[in-house]
Amino acid sequence: MGFLLDQKGPKKMIIGDIDVKETSKLINKGSRMDKFMQRKELEQSVQHASNINLSRKRKPETDIKIDHELPSTSYDSINTDMQCTQNYVKLPTLAKVCDRYGLSDRSAAAVVTSVLHDLGIVSDVNTKNVINRRATRSDTEYVPSNINLNTINKNLATQQNQELVNTQMSSMFYRENNEELQKTVLLDVQNKENILKKEYYYIDENFDLKPIDSQTDFNPLQEFANKKQKKKEKKKKKKRKKKRKKKKKKKKKKKKKEEKEEEKEEDEKQEEDEEDEEEEKEEKEEEEEKEEEKEEEKEVEEEEEK
Repeated sequence: MGFLLDQKGPKKMIIGDIDVKETSKLINKGSRMDKFMQRKELEQSVQHASNINLSRKRKPETDIKIDHELPSTSYDSINTDMQCTQNYVKLPTLAKVCDRYGLSDRSAAAVVTSVLHDLGIVSDVNTKNVINRRATRSDTEYVPSNINLNTINKNLATQQNQELVNTQMSSMFYRENNEELQKTVLLDVQNKENILKKEYYYIDENFDLKPIDSQTDFNPLQEFANKKQKKKEKKKKKKRKKKRKKKKKKKKKKKKKEEKEEEKEEDEKQEEDEEDEEEEKEEKEEEEEKEEEKEEEKEVEEEEEK
């Protein structure tokens, strides 16, 4: 900013480009703060109204004292009897079924709550046993990450893999399009630093953990690897086709260019031949004219001699 000098009236100021940008930033910041404060006031008013409604529904008419008590804006006005009790029941089988059939947390929670509503366990008044999608998500994250070899199948704890007991699963792979199962979960057990080998296990229909041997017919790990190889081969084939198409296009372009160049050369040759013929004709005409002139001169000389 700068003040204009040599003024008789009140002071006037000039705003440059940089100051305009800063002022616009300040204006935007102030508008954002105003909107934030408005939202905060609305939330507080909504909370205040909900607290009043809950206290009115819960308290009988004899307990209400209009003259002495006023509704407070804090959460203390909510009666302790009306506080919602959350359901912390674990649902491991639901989590397994969701992983098997590929159901999302929201859809699984909706299905379970609808079944409970039909059975009469859940109603508009009694919402204690409602299943939330967060419950299904917590169980789906808890079940596969805390599977232990000793709890699922104790027979697997042999002398070779005794140190693998009570180790958590590190990764999961899903196998689709199986005749017996829609999805077979393949687990990769991370070994500790002192163990050199890696052992792979898969979950069967009864959710039992079984090791994968090369002798067995069903080897989901090998099938998973084969699928990856097939995908890679398909990608390579696509790349080869693209390269072939590009080469063909380049060859066609080269042929077209060569044909155009040949046509141009032929046209140039024809033009040159025509020009040569015209020049020859002109030369012949000039020679004939010269001969005629000579003959005329001879005739004139002969007449003079006579």
